[in-house]
Amino acid sequence: MVTMERLQSTVFTVGAWFFGITFILIALSALLTGNFIVGLVVLIGAILLLPPVKTSILNKRNDVTRAKITLLGAALVFFPLFFLEERKETELVEAETIVQSPVNEIKDVDSDPQPIQNEAKPAPSNTKTDIAVIEQDTAKNIETVERSNANESSSDPQPSSQTLTEGATLGMSLNTFKRNFKTQTNELGLKAYNLNNIKVEQGKVNDVFTSTFGNDIAMIGSIAKNGEINSITYIMGKTDNGQKAALDLLALGAITAKALNPDLPQKNTSEVVGKLMTDAANKAKKDGEVKVTKVEGNVKYTVSVSKILGLWLIFEAVE
Repeated sequence: MVTMERLQSTVFTVGAWFFGITFILIALSALLTGNFIVGLVVLIGAILLLPPVKTSILNKRNDVTRAKITLLGAALVFFPLFFLEERKETELVEAETIVQSPVNEIKDVDSDPQPIQNEAKPAPSNTKTDIAVIEQDTAKNIETVERSNANESSSDPQPSSQTLTEGATLGMSLNTFKRNFKTQTNELGLKAYNLNNIKVEQGKVNDVFTSTFGNDIAMIGSIAKNGEINSITYIMGKTDNGQKAALDLLALGAITAKALNPDLPQKNTSEVVGKLMTDAANKAKKDGEVKVTKVEGNVKYTVSVSKILGLWLIFEAVE
């Protein structure tokens, strides 16, 4: 009987030393990783598990027992560990929310029941001016570049009017695009976005259409003289509403991609826009100036990030 008691005592002593040292190491690890409170609590609990510490306390206090000291040490050790586990689960949930698919983010944008162009939020003092200037400059640049490309591609020194106006198009008129755009907003539940305020200006080579979405995003498009759209560009200038404007741009891009190719699956249209914008944003953090492109069907998708020009999302006809 005495031998059994001594054996049990030896086992408990070895176990106390083992768990005490183990949890001391865990506490030190927590302290080194910045979890000071958790590390300190675990360290105190681990020290209480050590046999010499228990003996010292028992010699000074007659109102406590070895079992109570062990129970207190175990409680101090395990409670913070459960706290750490719960914290990890919370962080995982937050991370999963952050990396959710672009399509889900697009649907979240529609929480505002009012159309985006009628928002009452005041724009930063220079945002609206910047977009207006970009609209004018881009319209001029589109016409200049189209004329230059048409002249270079023609072997005839005096190209005909037909040669200047023909070229790669997106295969639909502005009216067809507007109908498709409206259909997609209805299907995606994003009716807040519409093209009710489109303006068309006649040009010598191509016509240009423009629209605005709130105070942060402008749309500029080029129309060939045969009535079909050559390109569509969304521009997000400098703004204090960066996160919301980026989600608006993502939504507009997804709608436009499906409107241009309604028969293609989402992975070849809307998801392309989401992936390009994500890639561009990640690269811009490192490089600052970024341009990424991808061709799907008859459309070339381009996302350009510039400190001066802002964020551009471009849909062009494939040559």
